[in-house]
Amino acid sequence: MALASQASMHLTWFLLAAGGSTRLGQPKQLVDFNGQPLICHMLEQIGRAVNTIKHEIDCRIGCVLGAHSAKLKEVIEHRVDDILINRNWQDGMGGSIGYAVKQLSPKADAVGLVLCDQWRITSNHLLQIMQQWNNKPDQIIAAKSRQLNPPVIFPAVYFEELSQLSGDKGAKRLLSKYQHQLHTVPIPESDTDLDTPAQLDDMQRLLKAGGHNDQTNH
Repeated sequence: MALASQASMHLTWFLLAAGGSTRLGQPKQLVDFNGQPLICHMLEQIGRAVNTIKHEIDCRIGCVLGAHSAKLKEVIEHRVDDILINRNWQDGMGGSIGYAVKQLSPKADAVGLVLCDQWRITSNHLLQIMQQWNNKPDQIIAAKSRQLNPPVIFPAVYFEELSQLSGDKGAKRLLSKYQHQLHTVPIPESDTDLDTPAQLDDMQRLLKAGGHNDQTNH
């Protein structure tokens, strides 16, 4: 949540949680994750990271909803600064990013994006991304594993192009276009998402075995 701070840099995080989870067969945002909905777990990770760096970066936390928005809004309304509902969520992630960026405060210096189903992303990963941006505020900061992934921070100079995104490709076209203005942070866990019942089984199996710790990196 937004916190009073002497920080001069202003960053807004958006958790992208608008998808319909058609392949999973149930809302991934509400899948149980250690006793709470996954969407709440992810917002908790953002909140912990933001709280750690609050004296250096003034942050807001927003969440973009679409499918199942009425139920999800009830679940998260006390956990975020801003809830955005993308009525055209079926157009894809790019459209949700574009919609969210258009709602940014004029004082925002950058926007951070992370996906609701990136369940292996921890507060420490998000903190690494923010620390790199704090050191290199003119650069795009992105996670890297086998490919470039969220979490990613885009400085304000990219807001106009982000606001024009559409379709289901997200912001990867911009990461490719501006690769020379890009700094990467190695985060192997950024490759993991939750799209299918088999992936849900894998997640539940790992959680049952105690293989995920939201305080540390792996």
